[in-house]
Amino acid sequence: MESCIINSPLGYTKITGDIDGITSVAILNSEEKITDIIPVELEDCVIQLNEYFEGTRKQFNLKLNPQGSEFQKKV
Repeated sequence: MESCIINSPLGYTKITGDIDGITSVAILNSEEKITDIIPVELEDCVIQLNEYFEGTRKQFNLKLNPQGSEFQKKV
């Protein structure tokens, strides 16, 4: 599982995922070091989030791979 931290208008944002898709995007409560290198598996997510915050994207086109029980995945 790969992860990176970017600085977004909402604060420090941690993105986690792998080749199977994005497993989580979370706004952090504390300042953590921004990731200098973004894993290739997460590049599309970072690009699309930045486009969204710039106002040029309204819909996301990402492969998702949520983790948890079947109930958690449905919710």
